[in-house]
Amino acid sequence: MQPGRSASVRERVAGRFRAERGNEKKRESQLPNFYSKKGEIVMSETIFQPVVVRTERGLTVGGTRITLYQIMDFVKAGESPEFIRDLFRLTIRQTEEVMTYIRNNYDEFEKEYQKVVREWEEIRQYWEERNRERFAEIASRPRKPEHKEIWAKLDEWKARLSQDEDTD
Repeated sequence: MQPGRSASVRERVAGRFRAERGNEKKRESQLPNFYSKKGEIVMSETIFQPVVVRTERGLTVGGTRITLYQIMDFVKAGESPEFIRDLFRLTIRQTEEVMTYIRNNYDEFEKEYQKVVREWEEIRQYWEERNRERFAEIASRPRKPEHKEIWAKLDEWKARLSQDEDTD
């Protein structure tokens, strides 16, 4: 690059690419060697992290932000473990261990779950109450003329939905 000239996009990308290639070599040297001198794959001892972990969020699936309370909502709704696994993108092992934990510690976990549900409900009510006036104020604002067509469509859909509810 010439002095006094900023780097072009191509030069910046090329610089990042060179930096990444240098980091790859460092990372490769830090990885464990799974091959013997003869080139055979050597199985190493696998260390499993615990699946159910207590964090500041409560009981969670280790290495994720998924709480067991979220999973319990679906267990109580009668969903299958396969559905729960797919929904939360868990491994088979994680799903099995979470279900086993819930089953083995059901009474204790149920008390904790009910406490969390009550706290969630209190928080929901707090925000609903706090926002009630704001939502009323927003709803009372006059509609802008340039949004006339959009409001007409919205009113039409509201009327259809209320008719559907009346027929059910």
